[in-house]
Amino acid sequence: MSNNIKILACFKTVADLEMLTHDDWLINDDYSIASSFVRKALSNSDENALETALQLADSAKNLGLTTELTALTIGDDNSDSFLKNLYAVNYHKAVAINIASNIDLRFNPLAIATLISHYREQIGQQDIIILGNQSDDGQNGQTAMLLAEKLNWPCITQVTHLALTHDSTHLTVTSVQDGLILQQSIKLPLVLAMGYTPEAASLRLPNLKSKLSAAKKDIERYGVADFNLDEQQLNQSNDKKLVGLLQPYNPKSCVFIEGKDAQEKAQRLYQHYLKPRLTP
Repeated sequence: MSNNIKILACFKTVADLEMLTHDDWLINDDYSIASSFVRKALSNSDENALETALQLADSAKNLGLTTELTALTIGDDNSDSFLKNLYAVNYHKAVAINIASNIDLRFNPLAIATLISHYREQIGQQDIIILGNQSDDGQNGQTAMLLAEKLNWPCITQVTHLALTHDSTHLTVTSVQDGLILQQSIKLPLVLAMGYTPEAASLRLPNLKSKLSAAKKDIERYGVADFNLDEQQLNQSNDKKLVGLLQPYNPKSCVFIEGKDAQEKAQRLYQHYLKPRLTP
């Protein structure tokens, strides 16, 4: 293993459905949600993975090791702003594998794992692959394990902390297994699926100079055909079939507290709403 460690962090952008009101929900014929007018956001666990990769690169630098950080996303071209932002926080490469809009990969972790493995084997040659535990929309929780199986690598899930060794051949991995904290020293290469890590819960913010510099950098783009794969075959390889999509509806009531002044309103609030909850 050379002193240059290659790290691949995979992520997905999803529509922030919490911005939709009940009346805004529109389910299309293919069971997708009309969300073109809603802002995109990183899946929570993927944001954790992206920041963890950056922290791992920081620690490698302190050990005198060099790293090459690559961010990879699969889908349409709505992730460009996120990829540019990752350049701004010191990712070296930003890669997009574009999929036709009529191909639904939300519940197809096998197809995602296949594409990531082909990118790694044919182009990236990374030593460490870090993913979120699951995306916010599909919530499959299987991609990391399927990817590790295709690469014949070890896979650790629910990871909470990473540390490199001085010889750069092993990674000390802390994870949560069956409610217990487990620490292992594992030889590279390996696949990691992040659990909740408070120290890496949010992606760091770039400064203005870095954002301006990142805007000039190109995103590496690939299509499924670049890996000698067929989109329709990937779609048909899914062992799951989506048969319905329902919106959870939890209506909330709003009560205006009447009173001639703030003191009277506060008294009514306490007597009618707070006091009954405090009484055992």
